[in-house]
Amino acid sequence: MLAITPAAYRKRLSRARASIRSFMHSHCGLINESNPCRCRRRVTTAIELGRVDPGHLQFASSRERAQRFPEVLDEIRRLEETRRAAALYRSHPDPVPSGDFIGWLRSLVEGRHGVRAE
Repeated sequence: MLAITPAAYRKRLSRARASIRSFMHSHCGLINESNPCRCRRRVTTAIELGRVDPGHLQFASSRERAQRFPEVLDEIRRLEETRRAAALYRSHPDPVPSGDFIGWLRSLVEGRHGVRAE
């Protein structure tokens, strides 16, 4: 349909996600608490330009959903912290046990089970 390879599509999608993430991190106070919130100043213009339709809101279509937003935001932040921790973990090579540790473990196994480890 797009006349591109699946690999090219995945790369474009990855770049688009990175671009959105970068924009939100540098402009949105909900994503990065150090940014000031600018939404109130921009909503009127967005409605006038047709970018936002107050009759068909996607993320806060009811008062209940709007009230739950802080909870959702906290969960997003928690997941982002977990993602960063996982990236840090993946960036380090797997530890290689020392010969001393392997010897200690073998003696432990042999002593406990009476079976010789090979």
